[in-house]
Amino acid sequence: MYKFIFSLIVFLVNLNLFPQEIRLSANKLLYLYDSTFNKIAIYNIGSNPLIIDSMYSKSQSYLGYNIEITLKDTIIFYSLLFDGPPLYFSIEPNDSAVLLFERPYCSICKPNIDFADTLVVHSNAISINYVYIYVERDGSTDVNDEQILLKDFIQILLILQQKLIIIFLKLLLYH
Repeated sequence: MYKFIFSLIVFLVNLNLFPQEIRLSANKLLYLYDSTFNKIAIYNIGSNPLIIDSMYSKSQSYLGYNIEITLKDTIIFYSLLFDGPPLYFSIEPNDSAVLLFERPYCSICKPNIDFADTLVVHSNAISINYVYIYVERDGSTDVNDEQILLKDFIQILLILQQKLIIIFLKLLLYH
């Protein structure tokens, strides 16, 4: 009887009872005054590869984030915009990815206005497939209103122009 129970336990342990699981080193990015960068690590504490397949702003605002993602043998530079390109990377079991966030920018916000945002990170984790990263910024800046608003407004117009061209081409292809 004991051999059967021992065999059953060994069998169950070898069945991969610990699938991919996601953990964060912190769940908040706080930018005060002159702070420029913030770092968060994503850990895969499971035994299967953890796939991060998207990240987006929950507030659907015009905030932007430049992120440097460092994996074991790769560095990915990613710009998360209000409707940016998809994000996809994999973290091996018992490994991590370090996300270095540059100070977030708001293309249509006025300087010296505080703001908050929530980033949602989706993965293939079994128990919970998304985690939240809360972002707070004090809004202080040493650049005057005209420089920020004009430069960033032009950037938004260029992004919208690119999206309209893509939509137009899709319409042409499908009709």
